[in-house]
Amino acid sequence: MNGPRLLAAVKTGLLVVLVSVLIWTWSEAESLRTAQVMVRIVFAEAEDLAVEGTAAEWDQSARVRLEGPTAAMDEAETALRGPVEIVLGRGGVPATPGTHQIDLRAALEAAPEIERTKVAVLECVPAIVEVKLVRLVVRELPVEADLSMVEVEGEVRVEPTTVRVRLPEELAAALGPETAATAVISPAEAASLSDQAPQTIRQARVQLPAGLAGRPLVRVLDEHVSVTLRVRKRIETLTLSSVPVWVTMPPVETGKWDVEVLDPYLHDVTVTGPREEVQRIRREELRTIAFVFLSSDDLENQIPSKRAVFAPVPGALVSGDPVGAGAEEGPDAALLEQVAPLKFSAPARRVALAITRREPRPGGERVPEPGGEGPEPVPGGAR
Repeated sequence: MNGPRLLAAVKTGLLVVLVSVLIWTWSEAESLRTAQVMVRIVFAEAEDLAVEGTAAEWDQSARVRLEGPTAAMDEAETALRGPVEIVLGRGGVPATPGTHQIDLRAALEAAPEIERTKVAVLECVPAIVEVKLVRLVVRELPVEADLSMVEVEGEVRVEPTTVRVRLPEELAAALGPETAATAVISPAEAASLSDQAPQTIRQARVQLPAGLAGRPLVRVLDEHVSVTLRVRKRIETLTLSSVPVWVTMPPVETGKWDVEVLDPYLHDVTVTGPREEVQRIRREELRTIAFVFLSSDDLENQIPSKRAVFAPVPGALVSGDPVGAGAEEGPDAALLEQVAPLKFSAPARRVALAITRREPRPGGERVPEPGGEGPEPVPGGAR
């Protein structure tokens, strides 16, 4: 056999083999086979209709026996690994409100995941399931701002003033006129607000009232609103018409000098600080006192005036120490340690003084000095 004939024979043989493989592959792909798969079933919501519930004993899965060409079966088995969506109004599934008995075999065969593969659904277990279809409607609910995370002053504005909620018709009919949604301000949003000017939270989350939250088929169509508000000032200023002046000096000097405060009050004193602490001063839980501290040199030089230093003092210490005979001793050292920082100012903080040395008693004795561990402040002056 010469070369050309051999080459032709080889080509013919290869062609025969190729055609045989193609015919076998086609035959294998077109040959019918059956398979049994477990399918998870969900019902697609229509625009105004949805499945509210199914029979309690059904877990929304089914054992399905399929038949079809091998290639189509492979495609169907792959598609059925995820949930199969049954469309209302197709495959014998009704599209009207009420309780219905559904033929699962017919419904699954019309499902898009199975219909496009052209396989047949031979059997479905369970064969019949009961479902309840309800009509969905859209209602508008007013929105109120939840201010539990922030203190405000003035008007609070919510925009839009209503939100759309989709819910079953029967549930919508039972809503009262007072039913309202809530615009929730998160802790992070509250912390970011300034008290210097009105602020707007543009993505406040809408929360349904207790009667609707968590109910099946209830959904807020407008999930966010804006809330404009003004935070109550965290820093507050209070003006005190008068503040008493207390003079104090070293214990060794108290019996040697007479000190007269020409005006025992400072006037128009302003206190600025955290609102909670300023309110304590307003309620007189804290009392403001202007202290004039006189040193031995101040007394010796008989200075005519000195600047006062303001301090907030627990009201109980000003009106009388509550710790007395028969009372338990309290932690005296801690009485002033919990006072928040406050700032004081006044148009005139200098206190006019008249300091005179006491004359010794006859015989060269001075007036006895009071005992005690420290200086004893005296409102308006010291004698």
